[in-house]
Amino acid sequence: MRAGELRDKVVFTREERVSDGMGGWETTERTIATAWASVKVPASKDGVVAMKDTEIRSHVVRVRQNAETLAVRINDFCLWRDWKLSVKTCRPLGYEAVDFDCVLEV
Repeated sequence: MRAGELRDKVVFTREERVSDGMGGWETTERTIATAWASVKVPASKDGVVAMKDTEIRSHVVRVRQNAETLAVRINDFCLWRDWKLSVKTCRPLGYEAVDFDCVLEV
């Protein structure tokens, strides 16, 4: 992977529950990682999973693999431009990069 391929700045966040001091809780977002990425919208037949014609992603976010990006989990969020993407799967590509299959949050 060349550095020129990573043109989009993305921020990975995670929703966490925090006590509100009155017996309840509030949901806050915590930043996990900020990285340069390659964000692509796959073709409609790109996502064959287990021999099923089911598309489980709307975007593929590729980032360099490091300690911060390896901390991203399923159901975390990826903020890209003005879009909020939900991470559905993580696919390491050797020791160099990680692909996150994401779905657009509406």
